[in-house]
Amino acid sequence: CMLGFKRRGMLVNHLANRHPDITPESVPELNLPILKTTRDYYCQYCEKIYKSSSKRKAHILKNHPGLELPMSNRQKGGVPDIPGLPNPTFSQTVGSITTTPHGCQWCHKQYASKAKLLQHQRKNHPKYEMCAQGNVPDIPGL
Repeated sequence: CMLGFKRRGMLVNHLANRHPDITPESVPELNLPILKTTRDYYCQYCEKIYKSSSKRKAHILKNHPGLELPMSNRQKGGVPDIPGLPNPTFSQTVGSITTTPHGCQWCHKQYASKAKLLQHQRKNHPKYEMCAQGNVPDIPGL
């Protein structure tokens, strides 16, 4: 079918549900590296720069109590860019990192990070994950 998807995961799920005979490895778009942008988050009250907005928020709450927190990047519709005014989020894209997708060996899911894959496996495939680690759980029929 010729459906388009904004997100890689939606395509993977669509293939698994609607086209189970097509493997993700056979789709060229799913073999491309995943491009993740990196941002710097600036404290608007001092010279500090952080790699996450939550670390910056903790810094502002601790070192600049009572002062206003910057606008979030996660607002629906995006943050308005007003010419002549500073960036209201006090953040800036500084680069990008390419990673290869990490696929689950027990289902069709793919993740950009190994940590997310392991989190998925622990939640959705606990008995398989335990077997992969060499631990044999006391589950009847296993």
